[in-house]
Parts: sequence; C-alpha cells; structure tokens
Amino acid sequence: MIDNTTERSKLPKWLQDTQNKSWEPEIIISGLMLTSLFILPTKLFEFCGMLVQDFGVEYISAWLILIYLSIIINIFKIFFIVHLLVRLAWTGMVGLSYAFPKGVINENLFKVFSHHEFKKPAELVIKLERWCSIMFAFPVYIGIIFIIISFILFLFLSISTYFELSIMYAIGIIVFIALVYFISSLLFKNSAISRLNATSIPSTISSIYQSNLGKWPVQISVVVLMLTAFPSVVTDINGFDMFLNASQLNDKWLPKSEFYYDNHEEEQRFARSFINSAIVKEQHFMELNVAYYAEDERTSRKYKEQVIIDNSLDSLNWKSVNTAEDLINIYLNDSLIQIEEWQYLNLPYTNQRVYNTFIDISHIPMGLNHIRVEKLTFANIEPIVTRWRVRDKWALIPFFKTTN
Repeated sequence: MIDNTTERSKLPKWLQDTQNKSWEPEIIISGLMLTSLFILPTKLFEFCGMLVQDFGVEYISAWLILIYLSIIINIFKIFFIVHLLVRLAWTGMVGLSYAFPKGVINENLFKVFSHHEFKKPAELVIKLERWCSIMFAFPVYIGIIFIIISFILFLFLSISTYFELSIMYAIGIIVFIALVYFISSLLFKNSAISRLNATSIPSTISSIYQSNLGKWPVQISVVVLMLTAFPSVVTDINGFDMFLNASQLNDKWLPKSEFYYDNHEEEQRFARSFINSAIVKEQHFMELNVAYYAEDERTSRKYKEQVIIDNSLDSLNWKSVNTAEDLINIYLNDSLIQIEEWQYLNLPYTNQRVYNTFIDISHIPMGLNHIRVEKLTFANIEPIVTRWRVRDKWALIPFFKTTN
C-alpha cells in the first residue's frame, strides 16, 4: 500500500483536523447502520411479496430484486462489522500507546526475542487508523453505484408492470442498452460523455482504490466479499418461492406459520391460504382465507376479453372464468366445496388483501382433516411457455377437529 504521509501534510489544516476526528462519526454511523441493516432483510422480504401480490409484478422480477437488494445489504453488513472490529482493535491500541508509549523494552525480554525490532504502539494506531478510513469510504462507492442501478431497475420494473410485458422482454431491453453503452464507450473514448463518466464520483473513488491498493487486490477483494455475503443472501431469500403463484406445493416439510394465523408473525404476509388455528374445536363453520394476487385479476380480465387464446383450458374441465375467484377451487377432505360468496378483507398490520369465506365442517369426523386449495394459473413466460395449468395442491392445510 502506498504511503501518503507526505501528501497528507500538504492538506489544509481544517481538513487534517477533520480527518483526525473522523473516528467519532464513523463509530456512530457504523452502529446505526448495522442496527438498520439487521432489520431490513425481513422488511425487504415483505416488500417483494407485496410487489408480487398487490401490484402484479412477475415473480422472477421480484425474486431478482430480492436477491439484488439482499446482496447489497449483506455487503454493507460485512463492511460495517469489520469496520467496528478494526475500530475496537484501534481503541485497544490507543489505550496501549497511552499506557506504554515507549513500546517494547528489548532488554527485559527473553534473549530469543530481544534482538527483534518491534513497532511502537503509536505506529500500530496509525496503521489501524488508515485501514479504518479505507474500509469506511468503500460503502460510499457501493452506495452510489447501488442508487444508480436501483433507479434503472425500478424504472424498467415499473414500465414492464404497467404495460404487462414479460420479464424476458425487459431483460432483453436491459441487455441491449448495456451492449450499446459498452460499445459506445469503446468507440468514443474521448467523447464528453466518456470524460464525464470517467471523472464521476464512483469512477474516481474506484480509481483511487485501484491505484493505491493495486488493481488485482481490489478486484479479488470484491469477489471474496461477494462469496462471503452469499450464505446470508441464501438465508434472506429462503421461503420466497411460496410467492410463486403458478407453483405447486411439492415439499412435505412446510412452514407451520404459513397456514395458521396464531402461528404467524403479525407483520408478515401470507403467501397462500390459511385458517385461524391447527386445532379446531367442535363447531359448524370454519373461517378460511386465500391470499389475493393481482396476477389473477389480470388473467381473468384477459380471458374475458379473449386476449388469452388457449384451447388447453377446455381439456381441463374447468368452470368458466369470469372473475379472479373463479380461478380457485376449495376441497374439504377431497370433496369440492361450493363457495356461495367471498368476502374481500384487508389484514391488520400488513394491509394484505385476502378472499375470506366460511366453510361448513359440521358433517366431517373428529380428528385429522384437511383443506386443499386448487388453483388455475396461466403460465405466461413469453416466448417460452404460454398455457393454462392446474395446481391441485396450491395450498394444503391440515387441521384437527376436537370437542375440547
């Protein structure tokens, strides 16, 4: 690493004073940011679920957004955690330099170590201070890049959702623009746009790091950082596949909190269908809720307007599709239940929309029973797949009927 001590001495005194006192806001900012970053993954998960359910954003788009934002959050976590740990070591060395300003007294060591030349505590403090400053500045670079990329992604997401474009078209447009930008950068290196891009804040910060720390060490550090963040990203996105409306439940190890209200966190969304409790005392009716998906509204509207032309629906022996509720069938112990009327409710805390009804369970036996939700979906991944599909196990809710 290049020693910039001489250059630093040429800086204005006010800037040197600010640099010397920068550790105070660094620690405060790192602590506050870490507190927020450990809360964000849950909020982010719910936000992406809301995009799918309430706004009709394609699952793949929301899934990519969740992964992208989770990577950013976990990279920031790593930086701020490491920064606080180095600051902890720095604080210890500051105390050590105060207690023993002379450092090591070679004459008092064992002979095997007495001939070594040790660094003074003040030198270690300065070295740790430099590394703290280097690490704390890097999130600024990531943050600026993150804002720019996020703006572009959400712009394309809004356009593709509003015009109901397939994610394949959106990806194609993004790749085309990226190629145009890359080729124009090579062909017009001395243009005003290229000079503006080269001298921008993100480019300047990146160049500072690469020129002082080395090109390859910086690139390798970024790769290592991404690999370190990967396990946390996998944890953050775990379970989001439940929001894939066109999928079927295939895993027998299903989370209990997804199907019973009394086991669910108040501020989390339901991805499929749920009842109040796994234990149902002897009663005549049981409340059932089915999560609303804006995609179903769009599918039923296109079917009525005959925008969707697919003869495979005739072979499925499905009822006519006039509303989004017509895409749902409810089975009680594999017996089809006729739902006379659905209620449209908003859940507390999350404001999630659900279809609500009551099912007659007076005739079923005591003991283990189950409710199965069957759903008709339209797979529309143009130009790969465009056809109707029945998900006979879109949701499966076991419950125990008892007299107590």
